[in-house]
Amino acid sequence: MKIFFVVPTLNKRPNELKRLINSISSLKGLIEKKILIINQGEEIFLDNNIQDYIIEIKIDRKGTSNAKNVGIEYILDKSNDDDLICFPDDDCWYPEDSIEKIISAFNNENDGIIGRAFDPNIGRDFGFTQFKNSIIVNKNNAHKFFMISMFFKVKIFKNTTVRFDPELGVGAKYGCGEETDLLFDILKNHYKILYDNNFKVYHLNYEMQTEQLLSYSYGQGALLKKIVFKYKSIGVFFTIILRPLLGGVYFALLLKFQNSKRYFLRLHRLYKGFFDYEI
Repeated sequence: MKIFFVVPTLNKRPNELKRLINSISSLKGLIEKKILIINQGEEIFLDNNIQDYIIEIKIDRKGTSNAKNVGIEYILDKSNDDDLICFPDDDCWYPEDSIEKIISAFNNENDGIIGRAFDPNIGRDFGFTQFKNSIIVNKNNAHKFFMISMFFKVKIFKNTTVRFDPELGVGAKYGCGEETDLLFDILKNHYKILYDNNFKVYHLNYEMQTEQLLSYSYGQGALLKKIVFKYKSIGVFFTIILRPLLGGVYFALLLKFQNSKRYFLRLHRLYKGFFDYEI
């Protein structure tokens, strides 16, 4: 079995990228590892002394979704159905026992495994709430997970309709949502995905600046349109849309108008992304 790590990067965080590569190289377990660095930056990352299991592919088009699709196409004729593929951010990294935990979670029934995105510095999960127990992923909870902790069997992507939407994600018109869209698409094609609470990928928490938050919200609005009209999940739509609405009202009642404004700006960008995106 092989595991392919497809890493999109602008090569603006070389120290973090080296940390990721070192963590992959240090993973325990008898398994063949391949690292594909999909470089959208100006400079070449690799030097002449790099390990032969690390490959750099230089592309000109910006966008994480496009970069991940390039990685998928590269590996399809170099892999078996039960080999694994994942898509780490260039600033995340893995605990040494990750491989062992991933392999133990896979069985004949599971086509994908999702773990926790975890900040080891503060000892809690990255981003919003994740589940405390292992569960089957479905269309009612698929929006809660992070791409950095998703591992899939390659056979999923030999179905040529399952790809990242190049209009979604960092560097694209709509600044997020590609991971959730992909997961919904995988579930729509009747693959079985398990969330395993015992498996972690490390990523530091951070607070989004307003510009980044609005870009994210615009992308999430586009994603919501796909969730409603392509994946028929109305419940998730209301779950996502109610948070900024209730947050804006709550802080307005507390006379904390700067906080309230931030929530309503997010709501406006969700609305705009929803109506701008064309399915």
